[in-house]
Amino acid sequence: MEGSWENDRNKIIGLGENSFRKSYYPELQSKIEELEVSQKNLDTIINSTKDGIIIHDFSGKILFLNKPARILLNIQENDTCQFTVMDLSSPKNRIGDLPKIWKAVRNNKPQTIEWIMLDPSTKKEMPVQASVNSTVWNGEDVFVAVIRDFTVRKEYEEKLLKAKEQAEESNRLQSAFLQNMSHEIRTPMNAIIGFSDLLNDQGLLPETRKQYTSIIINSTNQLLSIVNNILTISMLETRQEKVNIQSVNINQVLSDLFTIYKNQAFARNLSIQLKPQLSDPDSEIFTDKTKIIQIITNLLNNAIKFTHEGSIEFGYRQKNDNLEFYVSDSGIGIPKEMHAKIFNRFVQANKSIQLSYGGAGLGLAISKEFVDLLGGKIWVESDLNKGSVFYFTIKYQPVNNSSPVKTDDAVPPHHVSTILIAEDEDFNYKYLAAILQKTNTTLIHTSNGKETVDACKSNPGINLILMDIKMPVMDGYTAAKLIKEFRPNLPIIAQSAYAMDHEIKQYEDLTFDDYITKPFNREELYLKIMKFIKVS
Repeated sequence: MEGSWENDRNKIIGLGENSFRKSYYPELQSKIEELEVSQKNLDTIINSTKDGIIIHDFSGKILFLNKPARILLNIQENDTCQFTVMDLSSPKNRIGDLPKIWKAVRNNKPQTIEWIMLDPSTKKEMPVQASVNSTVWNGEDVFVAVIRDFTVRKEYEEKLLKAKEQAEESNRLQSAFLQNMSHEIRTPMNAIIGFSDLLNDQGLLPETRKQYTSIIINSTNQLLSIVNNILTISMLETRQEKVNIQSVNINQVLSDLFTIYKNQAFARNLSIQLKPQLSDPDSEIFTDKTKIIQIITNLLNNAIKFTHEGSIEFGYRQKNDNLEFYVSDSGIGIPKEMHAKIFNRFVQANKSIQLSYGGAGLGLAISKEFVDLLGGKIWVESDLNKGSVFYFTIKYQPVNNSSPVKTDDAVPPHHVSTILIAEDEDFNYKYLAAILQKTNTTLIHTSNGKETVDACKSNPGINLILMDIKMPVMDGYTAAKLIKEFRPNLPIIAQSAYAMDHEIKQYEDLTFDDYITKPFNREELYLKIMKFIKVS
């Protein structure tokens, strides 16, 4: 027996263990190889999954991390067992919740939670979703947590939440805006209707009548400003507002605005100064005149409104390839936290401003949109109760000192004038007739485009046409084109309620010699007419 055992031992030693297994235990060897292949496949699967896998004991000590978990947490394979779950958890978590979670899992209640993991070396935080369960690993009861990186999802959720908050804020602001609009529109309308009715009183003193008329005009201008702002915002929202680039003398624009606002400033005991930098020839640039005027007008209106004492100053400076405009005042100022928000639609610096000063909260929003369209930027520097300075920039594109063509010389003036008024609305015609009744002009009235063309054919003495565009039978634009075919030198001024920039640009071509938008006052009309004929 001993010799037999000795012989077998020597055979085993000589063959080696693997050869011995294959020779004497082929089935066992096959099972071992299958297990090894299965282990390799399992390792491959565990490490190739996108989710991280953490195995830890009931005390929280890390026993195993798969490759995705190590990459996510920036942990080397040899360092796995140095950490606990608490080491890899952000202090932002409620660590006291862990025992409750583990207790539920041990009671066969798997948990899915959101958790913030922590890179132990850089302290970088990573939001994850963790699905926690219990199992047996190497003969020991353990917890298995499958973690999925939630960074992108959290960023998306935050963006959605921010968008929701912005939408709710926008809805709130628009609701407040509509309520405010009702007040802002009814206030001047009340004055217009009320004082118009009072003008009918018998025995009204001339001075009182003049005062009532002034109130009606100012209230009408206030109402028109509100309507224009609402229409402009609507155009901007639908991206219909376009830029109309033309030659503009900036110094002349600012000088005209100074003439208008110095009277308003004087009425409020404020001083006002204009400080242009460039000479008149150098200030002739290519830009959108209408938008420049409206931006500065909005800023000056605010300066006048919110300044009770002191001064206002406006002007511009050339800075490299830009012109930097500014409007400075010594008014109530704006808190720093509102510097960016006041350029949003329907926003004013605070609720008390709306109650104390009124307004729609659209002026600065429109100004910003216009500045953006012109390729510039707008901002404010201000402190509460220390005044404000609003700045905006536009590109400096000089016209190379070329003098603008004066339209006054386009057609020689006539001493005897006959004006044809093409207007289908009776009240509008009566208004024009009332304006022109004291001038040395003869008036002819037509109510559609066809009548206007026929009148020009039969009456060669007509010296000027005031042409409405929207009329029945034939519109004014078509009529003007036909008239220009047989009377090319007859000046035609469009007088229309089409007042948006793109509408004016659509009709203001060689067909019309000038354009005036409704509503207009007598001074505007006289200036337009006197470019072509002489009136007294």
